[in-house]
Amino acid sequence: MSFKATVLQVFIASPGDLADERVVVADQINIWNRDHAASQGFVFVPTAWEWAVASQGYGGQEQINRQQVHHADVVIAMFKAKLGQPTQHYQSGTAEEISVAYKRGAQVSVLVSNKPAKPGVYEGNEYDKLKGYLQDIRDWGLTQSFSSDHELRNNVDRILWKARSDAIASTSKKTASPEVAEQVQITNGSSDSAILRRVWPGVLRNVQRLRRTTQILMESAVISEVRDGIVYLTMPSAGLARRAAEPANADLVAAAIRDLLDVDWEVYFDHTTVE
Repeated sequence: MSFKATVLQVFIASPGDLADERVVVADQINIWNRDHAASQGFVFVPTAWEWAVASQGYGGQEQINRQQVHHADVVIAMFKAKLGQPTQHYQSGTAEEISVAYKRGAQVSVLVSNKPAKPGVYEGNEYDKLKGYLQDIRDWGLTQSFSSDHELRNNVDRILWKARSDAIASTSKKTASPEVAEQVQITNGSSDSAILRRVWPGVLRNVQRLRRTTQILMESAVISEVRDGIVYLTMPSAGLARRAAEPANADLVAAAIRDLLDVDWEVYFDHTTVE
């Protein structure tokens, strides 16, 4: 079956001590494509330094940058117990790939492994270098952690859904109706909670445009408050709250709010027990 799709390149970066995890990331990208590419109109293409083609006149890292990093829409970088081999200008090849991609505006995530390991793995000079580097980039807000392959797959899934939502937000026009726009203008100066409650029907229409099943789920959501850039939504049960908090749903709601109000709010789901 053929279908139209937006193609986003995902570069997988890491030192050599994460060979198994690199396979997991590539596999999870392929699973996302299998399950969602046709329905969502997005395809993620994994790339990695192993696939760079030798080119005369360029060093190894420069070849990787030119062929892959410079074209990546998404970079998933991983670290475990070492930073990796230094390059001409950076502490390691992975550090260079992160910096190059981050500076050119790609979506970059740094996943740090906390998986159980043999004694001595998480110590020593190499591990100290890694800790120092992670401290240096802490303010970039890129770092997440994982302690199992299952958590790694969940992180990758969340990254892909966010990339999809960000791509839609950056290319689509605002979809608010004149009535909704008027409501926003009328409530200028009101609390964020009050504004969101007034335009919530427009948010649901945006969500429906992105994913019908999420829109149906959000019909039962109640806006508790908006505080410090976080939208607190209450669901009727713990099960629905867990389902709503899945990246496939939460990231779409955040994107729909962003499309309508031009704000970058996070979405948090809680539940209340109905007697």
